[in-house]
Amino acid sequence: MSRAAHMTIAIVLVLATATLGAKQGKSRKPQNKQNGATSQPADADQNGSSTRASTGQISLPEHHALVPSYDGKSMILLTGKTIKILDPHTLAVSKTTDLSRKYQAIAERDAYYVALSAATLDLLDKQTLAVTRSIPLRTSETYGLAIHPTQRVAFVTLFDDSGGTLKKGNAQRIAIVNETTGEVQKPANCPGHWIVIAPDGKRLFSSTKEIYEDGVQLAPGGDLMPKYGDIDRLYSYEISGTSLRSDKVNKQPGANGGPLRIAPDSASVSYISAAGVPTYAYNIPAFDPADVTQVLVSYSFKGHGFPGDIAYHPVLPLVAACSDQVVRLFDRATGDVVTDKVQIGKMKDPHHVHFSPDGRCLLIESGSDEHRVLRSYDLNLNDTEKKQIDAAEQTRKPSPSVPAVDINGRGARQST
Repeated sequence: MSRAAHMTIAIVLVLATATLGAKQGKSRKPQNKQNGATSQPADADQNGSSTRASTGQISLPEHHALVPSYDGKSMILLTGKTIKILDPHTLAVSKTTDLSRKYQAIAERDAYYVALSAATLDLLDKQTLAVTRSIPLRTSETYGLAIHPTQRVAFVTLFDDSGGTLKKGNAQRIAIVNETTGEVQKPANCPGHWIVIAPDGKRLFSSTKEIYEDGVQLAPGGDLMPKYGDIDRLYSYEISGTSLRSDKVNKQPGANGGPLRIAPDSASVSYISAAGVPTYAYNIPAFDPADVTQVLVSYSFKGHGFPGDIAYHPVLPLVAACSDQVVRLFDRATGDVVTDKVQIGKMKDPHHVHFSPDGRCLLIESGSDEHRVLRSYDLNLNDTEKKQIDAAEQTRKPSPSVPAVDINGRGARQST
């Protein structure tokens, strides 16, 4: 679904001023003609004054995935049937490789890539990106991918109505895939559309959203218009080996939400919704992973549009977040706005935010469906913060740190 259609739904649910037809708006064909990164002239900041330019930018198609590399030195940009390896500071492309099929999600392990297509989970050779194993998921549609940090196990969200016996909401469910044996489990009563795993490997989180027509109401002009409702859920599961145990369910995590984000220390998980928690707060909450019904702190955008995304800094107590109007940094613990860490040029329609794996840059996706751009901005770090990041780099271990495996399917072997 296009960004424009998504925001129309948000307005429908929160302000009740649109129609169901707007929810079904068509995505426009993306354009991606730029392969490399370019330096940029000075921008105007979000108040219109001049600021320092971004350190690099690259064009994006509407549908893509951007994730850190296994060694934490690069960003992996997946655009359908192509992978690009980016420098997280300049966004220069160091390598471009075509893939044998279209993928919607990817993650890198020590020995191979894990890639999710519409119907399979594939293991790709690190050098050639050829498919070394393709695991059928027995589904017509997949949604999300999360790989376990210490086991050769992947969690996939997909559509499976068990031959028509499950309703649509319950048919969006979690599958557990053993990357070594190819076994696929679909445990009962484990719904999910969006999915993240705690970096410590102890918990898995999923979310679902359903929008439905709920009668009619009187529009401001006196006409009748459809009335809508939504059902949002945030689920928490404890992981034990290759099994999941349902833990907590938050039945009011937000309104018209979806994506999940997890903090690198596994101590906060966020569900991003258009209306926030409570409804009309227009914030992004950080929930307690041990009890996802409890809000630890919230990051507010009230008066500044609909919340859109959040990223937790890999080292420092900072979060970056965006609405459809602005990008902000917050103190992670207090929720206070932080204004001295980055100078962001004025941009149209921010979509997503990321920190570079080393924590020195903020990456921002913005623009229309036809012309999306990823820009990189250096963070203004003081000496203490630089030392913290340097120390984290020296002690950082690649993740997932699991034993090497024979990706041709002959079983696991211990690294030497």
